Parts: sequence; structure tokens; C-alpha cells
Amino acid sequence: MTTRAVGQQQTFLIVVIGDACHPQWNSLWSAFDRSDFLVTGPTLQTARDLAIAGLHPDLLILFEDHVQQFAEGDWLSFYACSPLTRTVIVFTDWCESEPRTGSPLPGVIRIHWLRWMTSGKSLLASFRNQSIASWHLPPTSSEEERLLADLPQSVSKHNHTWFRRIGIVTPSRESFTWLEQAASSFADSVFWLTQEDIPIQTNGSPDLLIIDSFEEPATTQRMIDTLRRGAWPGISSDTSCLVLLNFPRWEAVNELLCLGNVRVLPKPTLLTDLEQAITDLRGPMRTRTDC
Repeated sequence: MTTRAVGQQQTFLIVVIGDACHPQWNSLWSAFDRSDFLVTGPTLQTARDLAIAGLHPDLLILFEDHVQQFAEGDWLSFYACSPLTRTVIVFTDWCESEPRTGSPLPGVIRIHWLRWMTSGKSLLASFRNQSIASWHLPPTSSEEERLLADLPQSVSKHNHTWFRRIGIVTPSRESFTWLEQAASSFADSVFWLTQEDIPIQTNGSPDLLIIDSFEEPATTQRMIDTLRRGAWPGISSDTSCLVLLNFPRWEAVNELLCLGNVRVLPKPTLLTDLEQAITDLRGPMRTRTDC
């Protein structure tokens, strides 16, 4: 068992269980607050021992890198000792289909690792002030009930715009329609373009590109490079990009992040995550330091 004090004041006890040698393990830590008291361990026995000792975690995070990594019996044994602890599974690439084809743990919230990396900090902040409705529903709540509970928390209800023009790159009109509706409140104008429209554009350059990618990550990289290097007169070489990917893999995401000023979200994409990512792109981006 490893204990990490991320600050001087103990305000929130979070237990993180999983394989610390997995490369995506490090993507968890940027979400935590400096006042959090973190305990890590390889198995659920760590969390159960704390609960038996009277130290009930505010939040239990299970980092799942392979299917059925955590036995239901072990989780229920912990839950019996600490029934008020909210449990969240942050799952990696190989566990995406588990809710459909496997036996996921009952009563837990499942979050894709990439969603956690991009939105984990805001999710935890909302959990602390009890403003994330879905995390305070009973453990028996369905995924549909959680989605409906979070819909009223859309951040799009504001009275100002942060971008002049947002360009949405997608081959699908249906995709453009929903992305336009989500992004229109953040910009003075939103326009649609497809790969066939690249590389010559006569209208004004965007200050944010949303790319709904149906291509391989390497093709998406080349597309970003083409768009930034002259698709519009005067476009900045570091124009902010928000990329939506099917089944994003760790290596592919890192390569996109290395382009700079890029945010990546998994598909299907939640409206609240999309709006949060657009909001975050207003200011300085968190980029990798090993590129």
C-alpha cells in the first residue's frame, strides 16, 4: 500500500486500486486536488483494510486495464464494510466492451481513461461540492438515469462567446448538426467542412477546429497538419483542435497530444464532456512534457 499526501490539509480520502506499472496509470494523477489524501494499492484488499480500520474512503477508483480484473465478490466485500463510498472504474482500451459482453461490477460508475484524463479534474471538483448529480444517485441507478441526471448541468448556458469561428470537420451532416448545436453558444459563427474542402478555403480562418475523425489516427494527424499549415490565409500553426476518436489507443492519443494545443475525446462523446473540453481550450493547454 502506498500513501500519497497531495498537500498539507487532509480533506478528501481517495483510494486508487490498480497496476501502477501500466502506462496509463500516470494519466490518473493530474485530476486530483492538492488537498486530497491518496492511498494506492494493487488489490481491493487495500480499500477493505482501510474500511475495517474505520477509514472510509470518500471515493474508490478502480483502474481497470483488463476485463474482470476485479472480482465481484471482492468488491461486494469492500462495499459491505463501506456502503457510502462512491466507486468509479476508470477503464482502458481493452475493457470498452465489458458492459455489453462481460459482467461489469454492479453499482459502479464507469469512465473511459481518456475521458478521465480530460475531464477528471472537473468531475472531482463537482463531486466535492455535490453538484455532479449522477455520482450521488443510488448505486442501483442505470446508465440512462445517470445521463439524464447530468443533462441539466450543461455549461453552455452563458452570455458570452470565446471563439470567433469554430470549424467542424466531419463527413457526416448528422454529426455536424449535433456538434454545431453543442458548439454554437461558444462562437460567433460555426461552419462545416469535409476532407474534400481541404486545403483551399476562402472564408475566414477558425480559432478552434473540432474534428470528428472516422480515419486512422495517423491520417487525422496529417489532416491537422494540413489545416494548420495553410488551409486558410493567416491561420495560426497552433490553432486549437478538439479531436473525437473511435476506440482511441494510448499511443495514438499521445501522438496527437504531441502536436500541441490538441484535446482528444472518445466516441461516443458525452455533451457535458464536449462542452467542458471547448471551455478548457480557451486557456493554456496541458501538454505532455516528454514530446
